[in-house]
This record gives sequence, C-alpha cells and structure tokens, in this order.
Amino acid sequence: MNKIYFIISMIILAGIAVFAMINTDIVTVHLFWITDIKASVAVIIICSVVLGALLMSLIDLGRHIRVWQEVKKLKSSLKTAEEELKALRSSAGKPAVAQDTDSAPKQP
Repeated sequence: MNKIYFIISMIILAGIAVFAMINTDIVTVHLFWITDIKASVAVIIICSVVLGALLMSLIDLGRHIRVWQEVKKLKSSLKTAEEELKALRSSAGKPAVAQDTDSAPKQP
C-alpha cells in the first residue's frame, strides 16, 4: 500500500513541477503584513507545496503521538498479561490441594 501512495505522490509532484516550469512569469505577491514580494510563479508554487506539506505533517503529528501512546499502553498491558500467564502456568505445575471427596453432601 505504501508503494501505491509513493507512486501517486510522485505523479502529483511531477505534475506540480511541470506546471511550475511552464509558469515562469514574475509576479508580485502581497502576503499579510509583507508588501510587494516579486518572485517567479514557479518559486511561489514550489514554496506553497513545501509549506502545505509541512503544515499537513504538523497536523498529522498529533495523530502519530496518540497512536504511539496507545501502542505503549498496549505493550504494557501485554507484558502484564504475559506475566500473569507465566504465573498461572507455573502454579499449574504444582500439585493441587486435595479436597475431601469421600464425604457425602450434608442434607438439611
């Protein structure tokens, strides 16, 4: 599945690169408090793609942290369960306490 995502990403990246190289005109960009930045459309497109990728990575970072914490919690639970299983298996090897089966149940 990762190979498919990689191939699709490369196709999109190639499309963006071709589009950026076709549009090499110089334009003026007004960005918030910064006035009159003159740059090539190709540079602006490439910077926009890079900044968008960085922003999406930061947004996705929260999900990765939650998944990492969940994995850590599950590993801890697994370790506890394995220790309990080991204790149960070792106690199963010991002779059980014999119960008195000769006596009949008491009737009221």
